Amino acid sequence: MTRLMHAAHVSALGIWLGAVLMAGATAAIIFPQSKALGLTLPDYAGYTGEHWRLAAGLIQARVFTALDLVQLVCCIVALLTLGYGLFHRATPGKWASLIRVVSLWLLLLSLTIQFFFMHPPMDSAMRSYWDSARAGDNAQAAQYLATFQRFHGPATGLMAFDAAAVLVALAVGAWAGVSPGHRVRP
Repeated sequence: MTRLMHAAHVSALGIWLGAVLMAGATAAIIFPQSKALGLTLPDYAGYTGEHWRLAAGLIQARVFTALDLVQLVCCIVALLTLGYGLFHRATPGKWASLIRVVSLWLLLLSLTIQFFFMHPPMDSAMRSYWDSARAGDNAQAAQYLATFQRFHGPATGLMAFDAAAVLVALAVGAWAGVSPGHRVRP
């Protein structure tokens, strides 16, 4: 059971890291490509702002929703499996355990900030931006876009922090499972 829990722990961290990196890569691809295509959206004909930004944002919002779900599930799995290992004293090395516990608690704090303090106002501003742009209310759309942009930098920073913290937890978890004298006991 211990090996299964360790495998689930490392797998959850690997999936989590991959999801965060892929969401960032997707944004880095979709926004410039949408701009280069010079998109015009018929449903937003009255909007004089950047249609490419609307199109890319509509797509990327779904990617970030999927990322949130993956992060939540992976965080729960990682915490539960690490907790199992700590409870059964199957987690090798106190430094490895401490680093993973600290990394996961920092990630939990980061996700709490994102889910409860960053995403609600960002999502509200984003949806209001889309609605105003669809209605052709350019001034209101610009205000909502500016509100969204104020949160974008800090949200990007938290996403980068998440990637780094998950990478640390993953590296230490993988090392702890295979290093001589620290192999996960059956």
